[in-house]
Amino acid sequence: VQSNQQRFWPSWTQFKYLSHFLSRSEKRLIMAATAVVLVGLVGGLTFFVVKHIKVSPKEGGEYITWMANAKHLSSLVKDREENKEVYEAVAKIKTLAIVDLQNLLNPLIEKAGYAKLEFRKPEVKKDLFVEFTIQDSKPGRVEYDSRHGLERLIKKTLEGTNWRLMSDGISYNLGFLNGRLRGASGEDHLKELITGKDADQE
Repeated sequence: VQSNQQRFWPSWTQFKYLSHFLSRSEKRLIMAATAVVLVGLVGGLTFFVVKHIKVSPKEGGEYITWMANAKHLSSLVKDREENKEVYEAVAKIKTLAIVDLQNLLNPLIEKAGYAKLEFRKPEVKKDLFVEFTIQDSKPGRVEYDSRHGLERLIKKTLEGTNWRLMSDGISYNLGFLNGRLRGASGEDHLKELITGKDADQE
């Protein structure tokens, strides 16, 4: 006796003949819907994997990283112990901005018979390099006295600050003097300034 009970979902045999009853537009619609479902499933799976998978270092990686950090820290501590006086000197340095530098120098150079201190556009590299110009306002002072007097004045004034007169010194022409200053900032650069390391490297 055959059962006449209707089935809600078609059998696989019936599915095989489905294409014979669908129009071309219906087939395209079904294919598009299937593609959307597949893309959604792949996207959802990808999101789940990215969200829940944790990337861990290779076996021993954490230990190696810790050892590298510990070695670096040990090197820093050793450097501070061996160069204790240098780091103490760095801590005592008075850091001056360019305006503070000009305010420091102006009254001293005027008192020494110089005038019109001007800074040109600085060169910003590892440190700050600034060219300056000054006029000798003292009548009858010869070139040698003018140059060396200004050099001594600037070097003495800049002691204990983050600025230094460059080793190429000061040039002179008919009472017009010019030279260059080097300004440092940051502990490493101040350390180099004190020790004279890379003094004239730009």
